[in-house]
Amino acid sequence: MTPKWIVLALCVIALGGAASGAAFALAQHSDAADTATVEVTVWRSVSNPALLYVSTRPEGGSWRTLNTPLDMSGLSKSRQFHQSNAVRVAVALAGDATATVEVTVWQRISNPALLYVSTRPEGGDWRTLNTPLDMSGLSKSRRFHQSNAVRVTVSLPAPACDVSRAPWSSFRSSAREEARDRAREPDGTFVGRYTGRVRSQDGIQVDHIIARNYACEHGGFGWSDEEIRRFINDQDNLAVVASSENTRKGDKGPADYLPAQNRCWYAARWETLAGRYGLSLPPRDRERLAATLAEPACEGHVDATVTPVPTATPTPAPGTTYASCEEAEAAGEERVLGSRGAGRGFPAQLVPSARDGDGDGVVCEQ
Repeated sequence: MTPKWIVLALCVIALGGAASGAAFALAQHSDAADTATVEVTVWRSVSNPALLYVSTRPEGGSWRTLNTPLDMSGLSKSRQFHQSNAVRVAVALAGDATATVEVTVWQRISNPALLYVSTRPEGGDWRTLNTPLDMSGLSKSRRFHQSNAVRVTVSLPAPACDVSRAPWSSFRSSAREEARDRAREPDGTFVGRYTGRVRSQDGIQVDHIIARNYACEHGGFGWSDEEIRRFINDQDNLAVVASSENTRKGDKGPADYLPAQNRCWYAARWETLAGRYGLSLPPRDRERLAATLAEPACEGHVDATVTPVPTATPTPAPGTTYASCEEAEAAGEERVLGSRGAGRGFPAQLVPSARDGDGDGVVCEQ
């Protein structure tokens, strides 16, 4: 059966008592800082066993219970189980973090006393405990049977990005002016890159094609100050656009925004920049870019970036190598531009011991 997704509010536990019995792990526990364990327990009314409820808590925290009984009217494909609606529960964790867990309960038709539970972190894979829940626990009020606690590992939200502070706010006025100069028409007007409409200087803004918030949340949180400044002042990531269109785009990814004009250029530029800076795009954004570039109108489109990309890395004289980039520098070897636009360095053949992190054949870029 396709579950009916119902978002239920949490209320403070009204049933009383703590979960009894051993905790069964549904997902491999991780000590990584970006995961946490949430516990789930099921309650069954003593006076009316058809009424089932779900409680959740951060591991070791306080139980909170959904005050609406589960809807057990669903039927599994095998027709051997009644299945509850899938419930999404937001669980407060340490600090300001919140983890969302999805829970569904199964009841065997031939023996309604046998209950099973499936859980998953929001958007993850369903995991089902193959052992029936132990419903021998009894609440303090003696009105409910309580199951053993089931543990599920969930992903924590990424740390919040504050792009209003340096270095994310370090958008140089010279970079902004350069972008305007490149886009200015001979008569002093501008053609908005996203709409194709002519604007005066008062009606345009310089937009980051991949917004700072988006970049920070999809791989840029751990960047160095230098990497952040390079990203926000990269001319390839700047476009002169109508102010109203810039507001409409905001921090959206390509799944939620594509311009009315220049869609092929926009999608290709997104791919170029995401690769250049190693951003991790969500599947829906990757799929939208791929679908756009697969459109007949985009066939053969090549992204013409401002940052020059060498067609070939200069080859040093045969047999010439150095133990370090410092030695190559001291010898007067010429630095070359890396194909990722990350800076200038030395051909990898010249300094074999240096690591070529981005695989462009150039090392020690700066």
